[in-house]
Amino acid sequence: MILRVFLLLTLILAVGFLTVNYAQQSTTTLTGEWVGNSEPSARSEFLRFSLTENAGDLLKPLKAKVTLVQLGGDRVRIEVSSIKLVMTGTLTGDEIEGAAEVPGTKPNGYVRLKRFPPGSFETMVHDHTTSSAS
Repeated sequence: MILRVFLLLTLILAVGFLTVNYAQQSTTTLTGEWVGNSEPSARSEFLRFSLTENAGDLLKPLKAKVTLVQLGGDRVRIEVSSIKLVMTGTLTGDEIEGAAEVPGTKPNGYVRLKRFPPGSFETMVHDHTTSSAS
């Protein structure tokens, strides 16, 4: 009887562990606030995105709707149709590195973005501007 209880508990724990492990792997998304830069034509541009699972907003350097957010494995694709921007790259943890292009322009620009927890970027900027003004 004790052996049966032990085996049952072991099975329950093993199934629970596998379920948690799978859930952690399958919840990888691009949802969040992304900040970084693009380096087209030997200059640097500050970028800021707010992304959901399949859309979002480009907030800097201009405001525009993100029309596609796609994640396949570690490959990322982000499109902003209104300005014909296409970004592709690789997701590693909370960073995306890759290239950005607008058809008809050369060369393609290098892009690097870092994810911030919601609201933390605004807090960081506010704290910096407040302490600089003092």
